[in-house]
Amino acid sequence: MASINTILDIGRWSLHAQQMGVSVTAHNIANVNTPGYSRQILILEPAKPQDSSPGQLGRGVRPVSIERVYDHFLATQLRRELGTQGNLSTQASYFRQLEAIYSGLSDSDLGAQFQNFWSAWEELSLHPEGSAQKVALKETALELTSRLNGLHSKLVSLRDQLNRSLAISVQRVNELTSQIAELNLQIARSKGSGQNPNDLKDMRDKALDELAGLLNIDFWEADDGTMWVMGPGGMALVMGTNRWELEVKETSPGIQDVLWTDSHGNEVMMTDHISSGSMAGILGMRDRVVLREMDRLDSLARELIWEVNTRVSRGAPLSPFSSLQAEVQIEDPNAPLFSSNLPYAERLKEGTLTIWLYDSSSPPNPVGKIEVEVDSSTTLGDIVGQINASPENGGKLVAEISQGFLRLESANGYGFLIGEDTSSVCAFLGLNVFFRGSSATDISVSQHIQGDPSKLGAAWVDPLDGTFSPGDNRVVLDVLDLRDSPLAALQGHTFEGMWASAVAGVGVEAAASYRTSDYQDAVVAQLEEQRASVSGVNLDEEMVKLLEYQWAYQAAARLIQTSREMLQTVMSILE
Repeated sequence: MASINTILDIGRWSLHAQQMGVSVTAHNIANVNTPGYSRQILILEPAKPQDSSPGQLGRGVRPVSIERVYDHFLATQLRRELGTQGNLSTQASYFRQLEAIYSGLSDSDLGAQFQNFWSAWEELSLHPEGSAQKVALKETALELTSRLNGLHSKLVSLRDQLNRSLAISVQRVNELTSQIAELNLQIARSKGSGQNPNDLKDMRDKALDELAGLLNIDFWEADDGTMWVMGPGGMALVMGTNRWELEVKETSPGIQDVLWTDSHGNEVMMTDHISSGSMAGILGMRDRVVLREMDRLDSLARELIWEVNTRVSRGAPLSPFSSLQAEVQIEDPNAPLFSSNLPYAERLKEGTLTIWLYDSSSPPNPVGKIEVEVDSSTTLGDIVGQINASPENGGKLVAEISQGFLRLESANGYGFLIGEDTSSVCAFLGLNVFFRGSSATDISVSQHIQGDPSKLGAAWVDPLDGTFSPGDNRVVLDVLDLRDSPLAALQGHTFEGMWASAVAGVGVEAAASYRTSDYQDAVVAQLEEQRASVSGVNLDEEMVKLLEYQWAYQAAARLIQTSREMLQTVMSILE
């Protein structure tokens, strides 16, 4: 049989439950704009009933727990899409920078510089003796090489920026795993004391969302409430309260990789296992795009240098040389040139270099020729020895090695010109060439052309008798043939075609990246809306709940007031 005290007890617990409901609702309202907050609800259940006649009597309400409204499947799906979004948005961002590097005004981009370069050669072909045309060609070539240097420098800067972004991302990963491990500790303690750490779990989920946006992770919750997180390649990042850090190291010049270190200090490469998140976008952009474009630009410059130099090296200026120095330094003059690590060593061929000797008459007359045989065992010292020991030399031409550079100097009253070179050793050594260097990094106009453009030879030396004509333009025409000649080393493109293909290819990739990034942004936005509809705070709903709790609280207070009046009535009767 219910007593007045039982009714008072029911009222007291009801007041307590409704007051707790108001507190939970207030907490929801306060966090309506808090990122990552999950709406919380108060779980109530009837108190254990009291056996009575004619049946059990209820004993009111009891608060059971405060739960957060959370969809685990939706959260997992969102984290997977956040990883994809981080990857795509990062690539799109860097594609914009790459497009800015490749775009340019019509009179300053690389394509226009190539056109100006060929036009200068064409003008020289019409006036092979013209000093003004040679100066103009030199200046145009300097602009072209400067543009190649600048483009390569910008690509290097972009690569370095990607490396820095990778290091910053790794640092942030370590910060997040530290937060998760610390939250795991706090959550385990709360769970152990019978509490439900909703807010701590929200904080941990927020850290997991950000972590998933940085790199691909697997995660699950243990029985004690702690979250275990595995990184790329199955490497542990967080296990309960234990954590492992990532680090960035330079593994090759200009390339940094992500490493994981186990408890024994063994380093494991993780770069190849990173498949999503902004770190995957950084690595993909660096290794797949920027390094590819750097290689393509280097190939363009490398082929330009070699193809032009092999043609110009046999060119004769208006008069024979009195001295000439190569521009490639040979560290060991006694080592075979074919097996050296120098650029273009693989393009040397077994053949003959012909050097013609001339007297000082006007026009100069050939007085002999020196033939230098080049094979796979030839050293720079061998070349010098063959020139000096040639029977037709007789002291008219002296070859020497000066600080690793081949130097040729004729005796008084004599001069010399480079004739046939079937070995390409002149282009290899940088002797009587137009360009120096071997890549977009170091391409420049040769020193002897910069110092005196008139030394640029436009004529061929007749291989039969050594005669040459200052009005001959066959070397220039040979260089001009390169303008429209597809080269196997450039994937069948011309020089301008190679650049146009590169620009177009980057444009197509960038457009595709922008489209997929925009689409992924829409996917993530939709999932976030779904999560907000499930876990987010709706102020209208919370106000309704607030009123419900308020009315229930007032009713419970009225119940206690009624019970008190009943008790007073009983007491007055007993008096």
